[in-house]
This record gives sequence, structure tokens and C-alpha cells, in this order.
Amino acid sequence: MDVSLYYDFECIVRYGSISEAAKHLHISQPALSRRVTSIEQEVGMELFERTTPIQLTMAGEIFLEYACRINAEQYKLSTQMNRLRTTPVTVLHVGGLYSKKIGRAVRSVKNQIETDTLFIDIKQETNLYREPSVDLLRKGKLQLSIEPFCPDLNMEGLDSTPLCEEDIYAVMSEDYAIAEKGFFDGSDLHHIRFTYSRSGRSHSFYTHLRWLCKANGLLSDTPRSIFISNAVTERDIFLSGLGDYAIMCPKSLAELLIETAGPGYTMFPFKGKCPRYDIRAIYAEKPSSETLEFVEALKKEFAND
Repeated sequence: MDVSLYYDFECIVRYGSISEAAKHLHISQPALSRRVTSIEQEVGMELFERTTPIQLTMAGEIFLEYACRINAEQYKLSTQMNRLRTTPVTVLHVGGLYSKKIGRAVRSVKNQIETDTLFIDIKQETNLYREPSVDLLRKGKLQLSIEPFCPDLNMEGLDSTPLCEEDIYAVMSEDYAIAEKGFFDGSDLHHIRFTYSRSGRSHSFYTHLRWLCKANGLLSDTPRSIFISNAVTERDIFLSGLGDYAIMCPKSLAELLIETAGPGYTMFPFKGKCPRYDIRAIYAEKPSSETLEFVEALKKEFAND
């Protein structure tokens, strides 16, 4: 539907008649009447009672609610585009695989420091796909990424700031073999089959898992199996079923996955060596002032949590 029709509809309701709205829109009454007819034909229902003053049908009331939202967003978009034409804007691309805790802090900082001249683009799982986030940072496609740190992570040309620690958990089916045990440890890494989304492999969760295997004495730096799903996010994996695989992640992300997965799934803590994720803000060795401002605000958010 032509976006301008939503504004026409709102004007008719605001001015109480097609004739008054037509004066405001600087078009003829017959032309506006034809536009109203085209809206009603497209939705397949009458939206107005033909009375004076004009009245909305039940369908019209619902249509008005959404039309007002669309008009408000259209106004915001036009304002932002006009601002871009006249005012230089710095864009800060912030990536990461966010748990509840991290996501809440990132959104809070965005609201605090975003201005007319600083736009913060939060790139979550679906935006990163296959390319490792550390490579995106080195190329300048990302300015900041929040994710687990481990000694095996390639930090050439990069720096980091510790933000918090989170317990390591695994999300799996209630029928999984270790369900009765209630936790998993280093010895279980030999047997558990892990899976990640195609975006999850791009983050350091995958690198961390391999490092954890070595830290817990596995002869190989991989567990029994790591399967990279074609799903875009970890949550999407649950749509096709987790099967006999498990997802290892921070506790608050595990809680989020359990909430969205529904019955039949559970989460267990890891009780082997190095049982916590070291969550850090990772950025270029010579970051911009905006990146440093974001990192400092993040540190305060986690300190106050």
C-alpha cells in the first residue's frame, strides 16, 4: 500500500470529513474520496460509516491505530534523513552475541550516549554471519564487539577491556545422557555433541570451546563433535529441534534460550576447569573516542549491576 494513504486516512479522522481533509492536503474532494475507496478495496472492508461527522467502523478503528504508528515512523525516518543531509554523523557499529545481561547493558548505553551526531548500530547475531568478529574489527567493519575472551583468541591489532564474568552452562534436551547428573565437567566434554548457529561460529564462543577442551585435558582441542547449523541464531536452532546436541553459552543466554525453547529442554552448569566466561569489550588497538566512550559507559553499567 502507498505509504501516503496512511497519512490521508489519519487526516480524514483528524478533520472529521473528507472535504476538510482534502483542503488540508491541497487536493480535490473527489480525488481524496477515490483514495479512500482504494484503501477499502485493498483491505477488503469498509473503514468509514458514511455519516456527518464521519465515523469509523470497527475495522477503521484498528486501521487508524496502525496508520498512526506508520505515520510516526515515517516522520522519524524523514527527520533522520534530513539531518544526515545537513549534519555529519558518526556511526558506531557494535557487535556481539548478547545474553540478557549483556544485551540490557548495551541497550542502556546506546540510549545514554546516542545523539544527533552519533548513531549506534547494534549488530547482533544475524548481522555477522560467517566472518569472525575479530576480523571485522581489524577491517573496521565493527568498532566494538562484546564476547568471551580466551588465550587462543587471535588479538593481533586488537585490545580488550574486561566487563564481567558469567558461569558456563549447556542447554540440551531433558533426555540427554547426563541429565540425571545435573551438571557437566571436563570428562563430559569427550561425549557431548555441541552445535552452534552459523553466526555463533563467527564469534569467540567457538574458539573458547576448543580452548576449554584443551584446558580440561582433552587430547584433541575439539570435543566429540561440533556441528555448525545453517540456522541464523542459536534460538533458531530450537525451531528444528536440538536433538542429541547441546549449546554451551553464558548462563543468562542459556536462560533466554530455555525461555524461548519451551518444554523438553534443560540447562546444566559446567564444573570443570575454568568454569566461567571472561566477557570483554574487544576493539582496535587505536579506537575512536566514541568507542572508548561506549566502553567506559559499559564498564559503569556492569559495575552497577
